[in-house]
Amino acid sequence: MEKVKCYKLKNGEQRYKFRLFAGRDPLTGKYKYVNRTGFKTQSEALQALAEVQQDIETGEVFALPEHPTFKAVYKQFIKQHATRVKGSTLYNIRNRFKSAILPTMSDWKIENITPLMCQNVINEWATRYTSTGTLSMLKSDVTMVFKFAMRMELVNKNPMSLATLPRMQKKDIRDKFYTKNELKQFLECAKQQEQLMYYSIFYLLAFTGLRVGEALALTWGDIDFKRKMLHVNKTVSMNEQGKRVVGKPKTATSTRVITLDNSTLDVLKKWYMKDRGLSGDINASKLIFHTERSKDKLCQAPMIKQVCLRICKNNNLRYITVHGLRHTHCSLLFEAGASIQDVKARLGHSNIQTTMNIYTHVTNQQQEKAVALFDKFMQA
Repeated sequence: MEKVKCYKLKNGEQRYKFRLFAGRDPLTGKYKYVNRTGFKTQSEALQALAEVQQDIETGEVFALPEHPTFKAVYKQFIKQHATRVKGSTLYNIRNRFKSAILPTMSDWKIENITPLMCQNVINEWATRYTSTGTLSMLKSDVTMVFKFAMRMELVNKNPMSLATLPRMQKKDIRDKFYTKNELKQFLECAKQQEQLMYYSIFYLLAFTGLRVGEALALTWGDIDFKRKMLHVNKTVSMNEQGKRVVGKPKTATSTRVITLDNSTLDVLKKWYMKDRGLSGDINASKLIFHTERSKDKLCQAPMIKQVCLRICKNNNLRYITVHGLRHTHCSLLFEAGASIQDVKARLGHSNIQTTMNIYTHVTNQQQEKAVALFDKFMQA
């Protein structure tokens, strides 16, 4: 009550105001205050005061309270981080905080968080998520908030750095891609049971190694049928609001030109003739893959996943993710004798680690075959 004060205007009318300490500006370190004036009644001023106090406590205003919660610091961090990352990255980070991190850590005073508390959080995550990659991302997200807090001199250490990830059961890398025979069977089932567009998508992914977003962003002008070339220069990704939009490729090396084989070109030509009809020059700006209702709207990745699941379930096939068709292409390229650098360039990798993991698996298989041939020779 004492924070709201009465004052008079020059004409004698009565007004109310308040001045509220709002903590330190995280960018300058200076103490900040919120001043509000001009309220006609005391109740109006008190209501506004309560709203400002709530904003300060949750980090909605520019400054932080004296003893901020983890959520308040996170909100200041995400404002700054938003200027440094792509919309799709920001969307994913916010989703991870909303679903996994904030439900537990929101109300903890950031200065009181200990390594044990962080370890308990990680252990709880491990009961819900089976992927080491997911746990690692969550730990990294929390670490970024603590590093931001350290730069703002709110804390002097990062307790999450002392917590460790539990040992998770490693997935067999073979779960990520098909063998040559499995791929042939999957594509044959897709051809017989699904619309030509979906068959064309799966065929293109498996025979080019495109990312799903890269394939869905393609327009007919990206294909040079005469030179048998495909220009990869854009991708579909999430923006900050969670809407799928066409934007720049994932990395600088993602922009590339790749060669298309005759069978892939034939599949794409058949799809064009069915979808738009052969009427002279191809309309370069039109999407190759689109929704069933509109040829001008992007086909959605979740729908592609749903179709993939249906094919596998109806035909009792081993399921791999749609992205796994990219890994499949990588694997089969190595089996066919392609070099590491050729595969890296074709897939547009900036980091070749995934490619190398598949390469190691393929070469191990080849070594096993070589040993078997040697044993058979020696036993003859």
